[in-house]
Amino acid sequence: MTESQIFSRIEREHRLFTLPEVLAQVIRITEDPGSSVREIATIISRDVTLTSKILKMANSSFYGRPNQVQSVNDAIGVLGTRTVKSIALSVSVYDICNRLETQVDLKDFWLHSLEVAIISELIAKAVRYKSAEEAFVSGLLHDIGILILDSAFQKEYESIWQRCIKGEDLISTEESELDTNHAQIGAFVAARWNLPLNYQACIRDHHRAFDMVEPNPDARLVNIVALASRLGKFSAHGHVFTGKRDVENKIALIRSLGLSSEVLTEIEQEAVTNFMETASFLEIEVGTPLELAQKANGLMNDMFGQLELLYRQLSEHHERIPDGKIDTIATDVMYTVVATFSHYFNNASATILGRSQLIELALKKGEVSDSSSEILRRSIEVIQSGVESISNVLSVMRSVESFQTVQYHESAKIIDLKEQMDQLAAKRLDPVSKI
Repeated sequence: MTESQIFSRIEREHRLFTLPEVLAQVIRITEDPGSSVREIATIISRDVTLTSKILKMANSSFYGRPNQVQSVNDAIGVLGTRTVKSIALSVSVYDICNRLETQVDLKDFWLHSLEVAIISELIAKAVRYKSAEEAFVSGLLHDIGILILDSAFQKEYESIWQRCIKGEDLISTEESELDTNHAQIGAFVAARWNLPLNYQACIRDHHRAFDMVEPNPDARLVNIVALASRLGKFSAHGHVFTGKRDVENKIALIRSLGLSSEVLTEIEQEAVTNFMETASFLEIEVGTPLELAQKANGLMNDMFGQLELLYRQLSEHHERIPDGKIDTIATDVMYTVVATFSHYFNNASATILGRSQLIELALKKGEVSDSSSEILRRSIEVIQSGVESISNVLSVMRSVESFQTVQYHESAKIIDLKEQMDQLAAKRLDPVSKI
């Protein structure tokens, strides 16, 4: 089956290409610089669900209004027309996609999509892109092609899912089975919805390789969403880390956008705090804070499993290596391990730390109850301490130029990091070093 045949088959599913009339009018009128707030409010008021969500957002703690906003007209004044349009698009597409018959776990799908949307919005603000709302919507919609392909070609996509579970790359698998991929399909549907060209480009190019060619600085929105999709911790389809290519893609995008490591850290931290509140007022089902923490722990367990497999493979070759070469080989292996697993463990650690912060927030708000023994609160402290230890080890391994090995048990050696870890701890405790 060719790509054009797939497009034709999907296009026959007319329900996919009919946006609600209210949304079509909202998009049209908000694009008109001559339109008034009253005209936009009149259109939105025809849709009870949309009205409710816009009022809910206008009254959220994010905007810190002293008085409650009770009319759509006032809500537009608080939010702005761009935000109102992004809410209308997000709510409508969410409802349309959730009506599809699909084998995709929708909680996981929207968990990833909302995470990418929030990170896209924060990156856009950091680089002063003209519209952070465009970045949010583009991030939320970037993977809609997955739901559409899965709905239209359930038998073929079941085979694709099975291959991805075994570790194959989603885009490559889609192209081998269907001669197209979800990015192309998503852009095709966005065009049929008459969404702006910027949105279509973001959906089409978010998997594009940026390692060989410097990203086009003129395509800033595409670069923003492409980076956000790589910074996201969760995925509906399982991310296949391809080593050097993944790292170079991310570095090229970060450089193109002019982002520092400090700003990226702030973005990741702020994304966590914004996540549950955004999911709440858009009424996007992504799971409870405890469920998110469980997913984060599962991600970390997967990473440890891969490290254990690597250790076993290295141990099998240990007896054939002369003792005099062990330290040299340990150094070489260390660089390989750091380059590969920093990607995994930085993501996993940030995810677990972020989700523990969500649970802390839920505890403070009374959304999650804890026993009198405060098991949950103490567990959070242990989780955060463990994440800090992992981060410290990675930091040391990236900075030390040579290593000595020590006996771990009678048949294996490990890299000795004790001295370097002690130095790092002393530096962090020294008040002078913090100045």
